[in-house]
Amino acid sequence: MKIRPICFFFCLIATLLGCGGGDSSTSNFATYSIGGFVSGLYVGQQISISNSDVEQIISTNGKFQLINSLPKDGSFSISITQRPVGVSCVIKNESGTEVTSNITNVSILCSKNVCTAAQAVIQGGGAITSDQMRQLEIAASISAQMSGHIDEAQQERIKQTFIQQNLEAARAVIAQQC
Repeated sequence: MKIRPICFFFCLIATLLGCGGGDSSTSNFATYSIGGFVSGLYVGQQISISNSDVEQIISTNGKFQLINSLPKDGSFSISITQRPVGVSCVIKNESGTEVTSNITNVSILCSKNVCTAAQAVIQGGGAITSDQMRQLEIAASISAQMSGHIDEAQQERIKQTFIQQNLEAARAVIAQQC
């Protein structure tokens, strides 16, 4: 029965070769998380993001971590699949390959959409902003101290100038960015 020692010898060699002899501190089965920071959402707003067809809703500003993890040397690509109306969001560090550690630097920055704001100005007929109203009040106060006062016709001309400037600025934004 010489077959048993030979079989034992080959089984032992196969077992030892299967060990790989590599560094045991990095496992091929390691997984890594993906996360980062969200800013610019208002109370009640939420965005939906996707990585590898896994959707996740984020409804607060601050740190976030995706529910799916990556294998060692894996890759990721995050995209925004849904956002609030009138809000634009930009993702930085949204993708990576050959991942060997936790990802913590994905940034999602949201802000009110400039095109929506410009359209609102036009729909509102170029309504005077609170800053412009303050400028008008300051001008009236200075004029009152120096020469008496600004009459209603002068105030109306100033308001119409502000309105025209607002409409022109809004039209320029829409023409250049929307």
